[in-house]
Order: sequence, then structure tokens, then C-alpha cells
Amino acid sequence: MRMRKKKHLNERMERVASFLIGNPSEMSGKWAQISGGRPLHLEIGCGKGKFICETAASNPDIFFIALEKVPDVLVMAMEKAGMEGLENVRFLRGDAGLLRAYFSPREVERIYLNFSDPWPSNRHRDRRLTSEGFLRIYADILSDGGSIFFKTDNSALFEFSVKEFNRCGWILRNVTRDLHGGWEGGFNPAGGAVTEYERRFHSMGIPINRLEAYKR
Repeated sequence: MRMRKKKHLNERMERVASFLIGNPSEMSGKWAQISGGRPLHLEIGCGKGKFICETAASNPDIFFIALEKVPDVLVMAMEKAGMEGLENVRFLRGDAGLLRAYFSPREVERIYLNFSDPWPSNRHRDRRLTSEGFLRIYADILSDGGSIFFKTDNSALFEFSVKEFNRCGWILRNVTRDLHGGWEGGFNPAGGAVTEYERRFHSMGIPINRLEAYKR
């Protein structure tokens, strides 16, 4: 369902403009200038920002970058970061296909893919964020031994992704098709911060798939 356009979007964006990297292509190779030399972690498709803000708050020694295409949800993520007073997170409005322009080779240590669009039609398989073309982009910007942490409720996308990671030579660890199943505490902490989608799907009894993929 298409999100309704937010009222006063421009004014809201201006109030949290300090969190937005306006010209990300100018930052390639220069992220250390604002990160203070901390490791860079990138979330692709941050939505309303629950995951990235909670993760940034829990890890002050890491600098987080959140990529989002839709300004109406991007502004909510930036507002959340502002309300929580986070200094170790910045946001980009951009496309995952342009990551090589935003980051230099081996500049990012970890990438998070949380509940990405499954693009179920086979003719759209190349648009899936775990397809070979994107994996090649990630491999270029990730450090040696860098990782991708991937979560999805879509079992078909997960099985496709497992095959694609293996075919492209990534090392898979901690692969599970039911991350929170049987966990007495409600949510398995091994999965990290819980996203809005994750909480909703879990309440509906839909298993959460998760894996970690490491660059050789």
C-alpha cells in the first residue's frame, strides 16, 4: 500500500537536516571525517528507523548510515534519531544500485538488509537486494571479511538468497528459518534490534528467516 504523503514534509526535513547527507557521492572515501574513524555499518531500506536507531544507541563505537528511497518514511527515521539524540547515525536518500558512488572500496564493515521487497515475479529477480548484481556491489564496498546480516519473513526470498550467496562465493553462518521460534523471551536477541515489520510478522505467527553472509 502506498504511503500517503506527509504534511509539511519539506519543513520537517529541514528541522532534521543535520542528519541527512545531501550529496552522498561527495562522501566516497571521506566517511572517516564524520565517523571519527569508527567502523561503518550500513542499513539498506531503513523505513521508519526503529532498527537503525536502536542499534546505533546500543553501539556508540560504531557509525551507522541508513539508506532510504522514500522521503515520507525517511523523515520519520531522522526525527526518531533526533529525538533520541543520536550522534553516530546519518541518513542518505538514494538507491542501493548507486552504492559504489557513495562509498569507496572496502569502506563499509557491515550491511543490514531487513525485510527487503521480495520482488516475487521471476522477471524481477534482478531487483532483489540479494541478487548477484547487488552482491557484487556489496562485495566492492565491504571490507575484507565484511558481512551482510539479512532478515526476511518471505521464505521464497530467503531460499533464493541462500542459493545466491552460495553461488557467489559468500560464507554463510548462523542460518535459521525460525529466528524466534520457541524463544521464551519473545524475541531471540541474536537477531539484534527488532524492526516494525518483524514485530508485526512475529505477532501473526510468521517465522523470521535470518542469515549472516561473510565476504571471502
